[in-house]
Amino acid sequence: MSKLVAVKGAVISFEPVTVLGTDTVGKESSKLLVQGKGVYTQEIKLSISAISNIIDGSVAPGTFNGSVMPTASKLFVEGGKVVLANDVLTGGNDSGAAQKPGPNGAPAPSPISFTRKVLQAGQVKLCAK
Repeated sequence: MSKLVAVKGAVISFEPVTVLGTDTVGKESSKLLVQGKGVYTQEIKLSISAISNIIDGSVAPGTFNGSVMPTASKLFVEGGKVVLANDVLTGGNDSGAAQKPGPNGAPAPSPISFTRKVLQAGQVKLCAK
């Protein structure tokens, strides 16, 4: 089944955590634009400044890094697969700072595991498999 192709402005969801500050970096195509935005032709890299666990309310300070990898098997742009809506990656990676106590005084578990998913592609015109 075809899914929307992700572009700059795509919405990334995180579960079961709340993200407190994120920086999203992805390689945007200069050759394939959809609604004026380049499609993501490689992984979307994420750098997160803090995570709040919605289950127990603990906050894990520190830097967490992760990616959403492209899964398209039928559309290649500039030599790479493209990222699609609903592409997901489970797992988390922290810099070790997550072992320090959060604001509530309880140590946060490390590593923290969470799911990253492209919730909205950022455009509604181009689909791929």
